[in-house]
Amino acid sequence: MTDPPPSSAGPTPSDPSEVEPASGSDLAQLGPADRDLTGFPSASLPPNRPLFRSHACDKDVWWFNGDLTGRFDLAQPQGTFYVADDIETAVRERLRHELVRTGLVPDGLAQAMAVTELTTGRRWRCAHLASAQAAGFGLTKELVTMSDYTVPQAWAQVFDRAGFQGLRYGSRFTTGPATAWALFGRAGSGQRPAPVVRRRWSGPEACRRAGLTVLGPPPAAALKLI
Repeated sequence: MTDPPPSSAGPTPSDPSEVEPASGSDLAQLGPADRDLTGFPSASLPPNRPLFRSHACDKDVWWFNGDLTGRFDLAQPQGTFYVADDIETAVRERLRHELVRTGLVPDGLAQAMAVTELTTGRRWRCAHLASAQAAGFGLTKELVTMSDYTVPQAWAQVFDRAGFQGLRYGSRFTTGPATAWALFGRAGSGQRPAPVVRRRWSGPEACRRAGLTVLGPPPAAALKLI
């Protein structure tokens, strides 16, 4: 739903089962280890369902990230495409901590982004991480909130190997039901079929549609020449 932010995640281990929180951590969420994912709950994303993706104005909307800077990135040559069910989730995932801290959107950040509504043109079978049944497979809500992406990326690898085509989950920066998707494919913009773009909003317009206040630039009279 947004271009991935910088993260502290390092290279993904060749064996995801070895991944677990650092020693001394109070996190409950562990790596996937040798869990059998048979019967893991799934969610189907229909080909014509409207989705929303926030991205930098100068970036291609159809981009599968494979550099391990996103929460559920697969390592290259594979990658992950992030989208949301609604504009608000897409915008909040883009602005993240800045919006949480102030409740307002600086004009510069709003001007640098856009939100595109699209459909993917195909059906995706996704692991439903927000399902109540997922806890029985060793998942907790920390998977979508932890700052170190190493463990979430290890789970993404395992779900991909198990035949899932993506993940259904709840955004870290919203509340309520799950409204986010992470879809798996080839890294970059070469994944086919390409999406159908329905419309695009500028960052300020997308923020307003999401019910957020954009701080306008200071008036010229308030600017002091040095």
